[in-house]
Amino acid sequence: MPRQPRLDIADPPLRAAMVAIPQDYRWTSFHANALGTSDPLIHPHDEYLALGVEPTDRHAAYRELFKTALSDDQLLDIRTHLQQQRALGTNRLQAAIEPVPTKSWELHPAPFIRI
Repeated sequence: MPRQPRLDIADPPLRAAMVAIPQDYRWTSFHANALGTSDPLIHPHDEYLALGVEPTDRHAAYRELFKTALSDDQLLDIRTHLQQQRALGTNRLQAAIEPVPTKSWELHPAPFIRI
């Protein structure tokens, strides 16, 4: 089975105890990926399609991914990469993404203007 990242918008509400199960959160892809609910905004990616040949197999495999929560180490890794604006993934993914030049934005205080 391919390495499936479990980074879904349902995770933070689960961790914050806003919902008891992923499908209780309205703004998640869980409905489409795990339950087969049609959603025009969800387009299956290669990693998801590799979870199984038949849609029912993919749905079941996707549900399995949510049976355990992300560990504190995994969350720390995610947060660290986000804070450093670095790609989190395989070496191949990092090599493909990180050399792309990006503009770094800095906030500066507004200039003081006397009237």
